Amino acid sequence: MVKSAENRPRCKLAAYLEGRLKHGLLLALEVQIVSGDGTAGKMKELTFAGNFTAFVAGPAGESSIDGVQRAIGQLNDNSYAADVVILNPSNRFPQDNDAPEILPSSRR
Repeated sequence: MVKSAENRPRCKLAAYLEGRLKHGLLLALEVQIVSGDGTAGKMKELTFAGNFTAFVAGPAGESSIDGVQRAIGQLNDNSYAADVVILNPSNRFPQDNDAPEILPSSRR
């Protein structure tokens, strides 16, 4: 079926509105994941007490990537899986050739 010229603007408008609605929904979901208070059917944020496993930093001089891998190892040793790793934006991974770009999967 060939779309007539008069229907093209409606199709573009519908596609635009659908895109904006999806964007708004994903943004609202992100806000709930990051800062939801858990009241009135809302999600509890990831940093809400009980929704995370705190990890104590390792020895001085340990790189960020080594600390993340050590934390994942400790979780695995206790029969947990690291589904999400949240890092402070001020923590930077080393930018040298020895540092892996992606952490290896904790599930085997």
